[in-house]
Amino acid sequence: MHVEIADAVKVKGLAPLACKTDRIDAWVLAELSRRDLVPAIWLPDPQVRGERERAASDCISSATAPPSSNACMPSCSPMASPAR
Repeated sequence: MHVEIADAVKVKGLAPLACKTDRIDAWVLAELSRRDLVPAIWLPDPQVRGERERAASDCISSATAPPSSNACMPSCSPMASPAR
C-alpha cells in the first residue's frame, strides 16, 4: 500500500467542485490517484528528517546553556559605521 498526502490547494485547482461532500472528495481523489495525478506535498526522506531532528535537538540544548556557549544564536558583532 502506498500512501501520499495530497496538496489540497493543488487538488482544488485540478478539480474545482461546486458541491463538496466527503463522498465526492473521496471519489475525486480516487480518480486522480488512479490516473497518477495526485499532487502530493513534499516530505523529506528519513535521512533528511533525522538530520533536521538532530539539528533541532542540538539547538534546543544549546539554547538552554549559558549565553557564552549558545551555538544557535548568531553572534552579535558591532556594525561598522558607513563611510561618509
